[in-house]
Amino acid sequence: MEQGMNIDGTQERLRARANELIGQMAACADWTAARRLAQVMAELGYFPSALQRPNRYIKSIAGPALYRAEDFELARHLETHGQVIVDEVLAAVKIGYQDFSDVEEPLVETGGQWQELVFFEAGVRSERAARHLPATFAVLNALAPEILGAGVVMLSRIVPGTHIVAHCGETNGRLRLHMGIKTPSDAVMRVGSESVRWQAGKCIVFDDSFEHEVWNLSDEDRIVLIVDFLHPQAPPSSVTGAGAGIQGRVAELLREAHLSGIHLEEQSGEPRLLPDAFLGAKLRRYMNELGAQKVELDASERLLITKDARGRQDVGC
Repeated sequence: MEQGMNIDGTQERLRARANELIGQMAACADWTAARRLAQVMAELGYFPSALQRPNRYIKSIAGPALYRAEDFELARHLETHGQVIVDEVLAAVKIGYQDFSDVEEPLVETGGQWQELVFFEAGVRSERAARHLPATFAVLNALAPEILGAGVVMLSRIVPGTHIVAHCGETNGRLRLHMGIKTPSDAVMRVGSESVRWQAGKCIVFDDSFEHEVWNLSDEDRIVLIVDFLHPQAPPSSVTGAGAGIQGRVAELLREAHLSGIHLEEQSGEPRLLPDAFLGAKLRRYMNELGAQKVELDASERLLITKDARGRQDVGC
């Protein structure tokens, strides 16, 4: 077993919970508390440092926040074909290409927008992206399977005025590459304690387990190509083992959320979540204590409690 990995996942869950609390403190602008908790967790050995906080922490891996892109064959390959990618993506965007979708992570400050167009995720290709951006897809499809299966390969677009708040990637077992596509000068990324700007057709390589955030202070979209790949010091099993592929990611999501399954409703296609025994017992207890038939959060995240068949509601916290 790789040093730093733990069978029962307890340390990983503690790291995830700490990162969640740090994020909540930062969202409330309580920067002192957020930094203090990050520092304490680092001093206790849960994180490499207050600025590097992976949930999956492999202690045998050490390295900087930013790397020299020219040291990686992946970056050299992409830069060789960089103009082809830049030209095709910009041409598609210019004619109103609409296949970008909003990023699911809640990391964008109010008023901003962060969108993605996925080419590969955990090795699974997007046929739509391949069809509409064939030249770019051909360059990416030539990458080694271990790169295409290491994480995500996608375009990332943020609109003017967007701030992606400070956050850390899931593991220090992967590195992340950005290649600039549309790169206004007033778009900037902080990685750890350093700031970087993108250039069209040029690559940046960084360890996204370091805290990073992005601002687009320009009046144009910022678009980059993102490719995840295995850290040179990481054994393949540390990242691509039990969690490899879409199937592994779904299984991991179910375990983390204490769900026994997910069903899609036939008519609406909406997911119906099935709690596992632990979560089910807890939910039944809470519902009984509230005397509730249904609970839900409104748009302001206030708890609405439905207590009878007539739909009578109380407002909780």
